[in-house]
Amino acid sequence: MPLVQQDYVEPFVIALHKAVFAMDRSVDRLLAERFDLTFSQFFILRVLAKRSGTTQKAIAGARGLTEAAVSRSIDVLLEKKLVTRKVNPTNRREHMLVLTKDGTKLEWQARRAALGKIKSALKEFTESERKILVRAARKLHVAFAPESDSLCE
Repeated sequence: MPLVQQDYVEPFVIALHKAVFAMDRSVDRLLAERFDLTFSQFFILRVLAKRSGTTQKAIAGARGLTEAAVSRSIDVLLEKKLVTRKVNPTNRREHMLVLTKDGTKLEWQARRAALGKIKSALKEFTESERKILVRAARKLHVAFAPESDSLCE
């Protein structure tokens, strides 16, 4: 394929990467400063708010991380009494995670704050542009992760 036809690819990739990185950094900072959470901890709370009883293994798979990496975040959430860990009655080697009342409240507050920050940035776009962004993001997601786990949605 001639190089001229691909001229948009590199600028697109760079611009998208910069935008996602800036958004992630901004949300990370918000979560740390206001809620004393890392993004990984927030992700776990978010998953459990949607699917109580999710296993550590499922969360690790959805994040593309090892169970050991996820375990460190879960241990912090356990220490903060935001989640509880229960043995799966059908597989005693597996642990199911459940939000506590405080975990449910914190997840809701952190989600509202993070979405509010992103919504504020998206006010720069028209309604039509926002719809195009959502459709484009969904298409990119399917193109790069066609078998994505619904825990990430």
